[in-house]
Amino acid sequence: MAVKEPAPHFCAIPNALPAELRLAHDDHALHIHCRIHDERLDPLNPSALVQFTFRDSDPKVAEWPFFLNGYALFNLHISMLGSRFLRYDPMLIDEYDAGIVPNIPVMCRVQDHDLVVTAAIPWQVIGPCRPGRNNPFLGMFVVSRNDELLDLPEGDDPADWAYNFVDPFIVRPPSLKCWIRFD
Repeated sequence: MAVKEPAPHFCAIPNALPAELRLAHDDHALHIHCRIHDERLDPLNPSALVQFTFRDSDPKVAEWPFFLNGYALFNLHISMLGSRFLRYDPMLIDEYDAGIVPNIPVMCRVQDHDLVVTAAIPWQVIGPCRPGRNNPFLGMFVVSRNDELLDLPEGDDPADWAYNFVDPFIVRPPSLKCWIRFD
């Protein structure tokens, strides 16, 4: 799947980036491989934000508002503070905490002037979405710059504000929206 450079429109996100996204899975985890094309990439201080969500719903009602039945807003957050996996707005708030999810390695490396980000996210971290259950899932992905330009309150971690940078629950273009069947 390829996320194209966003076209100008009324809700354009100025920091959206083109990227190549690959998904794979096994019984234990969802594997994400994202190659991000950023002409402003600093190889010594890479930064990016890969946001995604899954929604369990029938394709016939794909135009329902994005926030309905979404499991959570997930982030691969690469910044000067390191690479982290974040979860916000979980649908099952009694079972899943918001914020930084520990022990989920997010790897990033600079390759041929692009940033390559990979992660293996265990199904139990994502929620009820998993192979063999409730197929298909609507996946939404947004790739954006995460260069810490947001003026944060003193002492706040940028991760606490990551969900404000780009929100695929609300913004349609330039998000990649596709039905995914986990077999």
